[in-house]
Amino acid sequence: MKNSKRRLIAILIVLIVSAVFISACSTEVGFPGTIAFQRVVGSDGQIFMMDPAGEVKTRISEGGGWYFLPSWSRDGKKLAYYFFNPGTQMTSVYSVDMTESEFEQVLLTDRASFDITFGPLKWSPDGETILYHSVDALNNASIYTIDVEMGVLDEVFTESDNYDYSPDWSPDGKQFVFASNRPYEEQPIFDLFLSDAGGENLINLTTNNNNGWVDTLPAWSPDGETIAFWRFNFIEGESFKGGPAGIWLYNLASGEETLLYAMQDASDDTAPAWSPDGKYLAFLEDEDDQHTLRIAKIPSGELLDVSLIKGDKWAVSWSPDSRALVFSNYVDPDIGIYILDIKSGEFTEVLESDPAASISDPHWGGN
Repeated sequence: MKNSKRRLIAILIVLIVSAVFISACSTEVGFPGTIAFQRVVGSDGQIFMMDPAGEVKTRISEGGGWYFLPSWSRDGKKLAYYFFNPGTQMTSVYSVDMTESEFEQVLLTDRASFDITFGPLKWSPDGETILYHSVDALNNASIYTIDVEMGVLDEVFTESDNYDYSPDWSPDGKQFVFASNRPYEEQPIFDLFLSDAGGENLINLTTNNNNGWVDTLPAWSPDGETIAFWRFNFIEGESFKGGPAGIWLYNLASGEETLLYAMQDASDDTAPAWSPDGKYLAFLEDEDDQHTLRIAKIPSGELLDVSLIKGDKWAVSWSPDSRALVFSNYVDPDIGIYILDIKSGEFTEVLESDPAASISDPHWGGN
């Protein structure tokens, strides 16, 4: 009987130790998904992908030239990116099916463009259409769609001379929001508009009435109820009704505009990024001549307490499970890629700076 009790106690000890070990291991499980990024050496830029630990790296793009701004489809099965051909000085879009055994590049656009600035490629929720904007040499901005299956590129607003840019899909893919200088045209005043996927049925969301405010860089929340955007006044030293400057939220049901976080200077080309679960909003604030990463809780606007690291931060992207953020960090002359664990508030350098190359444009996708 004593031996049986001893064996039972020993078994219980083993089970308890095993449970503790499993629990400890579960807290150290790596993040899901895959991070795509750009690596530039001289005049050659290529797209790579790596696991979130930064240990396994695979080149995706093929051939010489400049590949940039990788973007994962919502289901993580395809990766799209731009290609600048130095010979023709034209830019087109390619994609790769990540479910195939061999990563074959597919040209998505039936024509290339001479435009000089390009916005992020935005996959529709069903993966059938890509939305983006580009700016030409005359500083005219236009919004385009790509039919992924047919490889057809279309300008959405063909009859418009307005500066239309920074589009973002609704979660159901039926509409997109964008910033535009219509109806002002000759002045640097921008409002937010809604359009259906084909460019019809425009709805004017914000109206600044020539008062100096600029509403731009909209980002649609995962639940479809809210649009986050950056508002600033282009007339320095002046104060008009409708402020202050900062990150604002637009409620689509009520039309109410609510200030989330007040600030004088935000990154003027990086839209705020919603976490996939909609609980957080990440954005960049200009501070001491560099971009500082902020993460606000939704809807309170309370900032997460995270450790700060020196550097100019760019290209913020969330992990698929909303547990972490990836971004590039520049400290002259080095650029590294970091992950921020929002639970611990700690940063980890997952891709160290390479003296022979420039690394940037991280985008987190997959499952």
